[in-house]
Amino acid sequence: MNQPAIDDDTLQRLIADVGRDNADDLVGVFLQELDERARRLLQAAHDGDLEGVAREAHPLKSAAATYGALRLSEALCAVESAARAGRREHAAALAAELDEEIEAVRAMLASAAPG
Repeated sequence: MNQPAIDDDTLQRLIADVGRDNADDLVGVFLQELDERARRLLQAAHDGDLEGVAREAHPLKSAAATYGALRLSEALCAVESAARAGRREHAAALAAELDEEIEAVRAMLASAAPG
């Protein structure tokens, strides 16, 4: 993957649109939601709950794109698609691969924060 974990142009547009302080607050909320929804998504995948996997992946996919986490958004799209197609094992395998990308997103957003 040559694409960075966070697309800087997307993140800079967000900052320009809402201001640095608001963007920092929004990023904090996003990271908290990311942790909570990723945990629920992984649990749903473990339980074989494809509806739960899709339910958690869908909003995260959109939120990730908003903050420039385009690779994560694409990965979540694949997870959601597999879940909606009833491909339980494939959805679970893709979900299991999210941790590394989530950590990359967290690190990049933390380094983009001021001070």
